Amino acid sequence: MPPFSIDQPLSGGYEPSAISDSLARPTVHVTSDNIAYHDDHILSKYVYENAIVSKELGKFVVKPTKTQYEFKTDTVVPRVG
Repeated sequence: MPPFSIDQPLSGGYEPSAISDSLARPTVHVTSDNIAYHDDHILSKYVYENAIVSKELGKFVVKPTKTQYEFKTDTVVPRVG
C-alpha cells in the first residue's frame, strides 16, 4: 500500500475541502480620505516626504521634497493554470 491514498485525508485529519470551507479570509477595511474602495480594486494615495541636503558656501542647505503616489491594488484574484 502506498504511504498515502487519494481517498485518505491529509495528515492531521483535514480534508482539503474542509480547510477551504472552514477558514474564512480575514477582511481589513481602512477608513481614510486617501483610500477609495471599488468593486474590483482599491485606490490609495500616498505622499513620500524626503529632504535633499547639499553643502553651499560652507553651509548645509536642506530642501524638503514631496512626491505623490497613487497605488491601485486589484481585489479579484485572476484564474491561473
